[in-house]
Amino acid sequence: RALLQNPNVFSNQFAGLDNEPMLIPIFLDPPDHTQWRRLLNPLFSPPVIAKMEEAIRARMHALVDGLASRD
Repeated sequence: RALLQNPNVFSNQFAGLDNEPMLIPIFLDPPDHTQWRRLLNPLFSPPVIAKMEEAIRARMHALVDGLASRD
């Protein structure tokens, strides 16, 4: 665990991999990761996600139904 939490030993940065876009904050190391998490965490809090649940479930049912009709 100590190694995974030390960006000098294990970095989350995947620079140069086929020019893929960098996912923030996943591919960032501290302290940048921490700053982005502070900004993004309120958008993914349980009450915010709960408000989206019905729409997410309806979308997933529509996608699965569409796939199921294809055999």
